[in-house]
Amino acid sequence: MIEKFFPFLMTAGKYAADMQKNIDFLGSYSKSEQIADIVTRIDLDISQKFIKFCADNFEGEDYIIVDEERLQDLGADPKAEIKNHKYAFIIDPIDGTLPYRNKLPMWAISIGVWSYGQPLYGVVYAPSMQIMQYCDDDNAYLIEGVFTSQEWKQTIKPLPDSEESSKLFIMTSNSILMARHWREHKIPRQSFNSAVISGMMVLTGKAIGFIGRDYLWDFAALLPIANKVGVKIYNFKTKQVFDFSMLNNKLGLADYELICRPKYLEFIKENTEYSDVK
Repeated sequence: MIEKFFPFLMTAGKYAADMQKNIDFLGSYSKSEQIADIVTRIDLDISQKFIKFCADNFEGEDYIIVDEERLQDLGADPKAEIKNHKYAFIIDPIDGTLPYRNKLPMWAISIGVWSYGQPLYGVVYAPSMQIMQYCDDDNAYLIEGVFTSQEWKQTIKPLPDSEESSKLFIMTSNSILMARHWREHKIPRQSFNSAVISGMMVLTGKAIGFIGRDYLWDFAALLPIANKVGVKIYNFKTKQVFDFSMLNNKLGLADYELICRPKYLEFIKENTEYSDVK
């Protein structure tokens, strides 16, 4: 099923990339209201295209669309609504608003396919980087040069415990991490201001972990891929593996999440603190 979304992603990715070229950086304040309005409009345009795409391609299926811009469409209890349908198509039209509006390539479009509240399939696509990750019933895959004549597809396999991930740790921009022993471990820290791009790096072993505070649409596509490659999404405080019950009624996480391989869970917990900045 997940490959049925590829034509949409190709078209939406081209549209978003073309629109990004028209965003002018105004002054030095990266959160200019005018720029934010432009990105919101592009978000809404992609959402509208997605609604039409699903109507054209999934007629007769029991599905709902979950989208940040249209959360109110799910009614008073969005969690119950998601669990009540065979398919929930959970889209994040542009994840990485800050890099997108500053004409940087670290942004992505993601679609998670969930069934009765459980993750089923996911696809994440970074148009400016020409990279896609997705999973089907059997495996997870990485495509570089996606939608070009230079496509290179490979299976993402779970790394054995004996093999280390690259020594990079990724933090979200709205958290303050206070390292006690990071320097002695020689693990640099980085923020990409995109949960999807950060998660993609963890899934392929390019980073040991990512901490963020996000909503369902930020990781709905990452979770089913993670399940295929031995990566988990944890509650950072409790170390509990993600469960649908962790979401509040706005489909947000009350606490920070940690995305990592199980082998790094204790190490990250022991060596990291954060100030609770919302």
